[in-house]
Amino acid sequence: MFAIALDDITVYSSPEGPTLYVAPDELNFGAIELNTSSVLTVDVLTSNTTAISATVTAPFEISDDNVTFSNFAELPASGGTLYVRYAPTALGAHTGSISISSGTLSQTVTLN
Repeated sequence: MFAIALDDITVYSSPEGPTLYVAPDELNFGAIELNTSSVLTVDVLTSNTTAISATVTAPFEISDDNVTFSNFAELPASGGTLYVRYAPTALGAHTGSISISSGTLSQTVTLN
């Protein structure tokens, strides 16, 4: 006779409606020297959505491939990774945000 005992298993169903999740919801670049750059990432996870668009405020730029950076990027409906570049050209603290949307859903990532 063969038996299997399973304990502490939790099964969750997928949400029926569309979802849009970003992680992390805040990026801190810390101190960056003038005329240099740093790149951090944001993961975008979705279900039952349309294509994802993202816009960012200056002096930050975003990319979907970590090669071509601008103030706008698109990801497929399946989600993906956004690359966020900070390349200060002036002294001082800079803040910004990324607005990420898919259909009627939206999320914001704070940049410091």
